[in-house]
Amino acid sequence: MSRVQRWVKNLKNFWNLYKNNKKGVLGLVIVFVFIFMAIFGPWIVPYDPYERNVVERFSPPTWEHILGGDDVGRDIFSQLIYGSRTSL
Repeated sequence: MSRVQRWVKNLKNFWNLYKNNKKGVLGLVIVFVFIFMAIFGPWIVPYDPYERNVVERFSPPTWEHILGGDDVGRDIFSQLIYGSRTSL
């Protein structure tokens, strides 16, 4: 048995055990969502994460700003996506 075949067999065994654990699968989905956000972040974000808007300071979540605004009026959702790029 070659190394590749052994590796594929081990991967299949791992997945068969892993897919039965609902919390593990949920965690894997969350990780994939953050990886997706990190890769496609520049095309997903609705606003520039560094743009300041004094009028939007401490704004609550709305349909326009999903997570609201911070102390200088920046969009928190945009900052979260750009922050995930840095973290990964």
